[in-house]
Amino acid sequence: MLTEPSVKRAYAFVDGQNLFYAAKKAFGYSYPNYDPSALARAVCI
Repeated sequence: MLTEPSVKRAYAFVDGQNLFYAAKKAFGYSYPNYDPSALARAVCI
C-alpha cells in the first residue's frame, strides 16, 4: 500500500506576458506588478 510522502513538492510555471496582460485588463496596471514566487506559494497552500 502506498503512503503519502512526507515532503510534498510542486512546480509552478508562470507565463509572465499573459499574467501581465491579464492583470492589465483586470486592474489597469501599466507596468508589471506581480511576484511569481508569492503567487505560486499562495496557490500551493
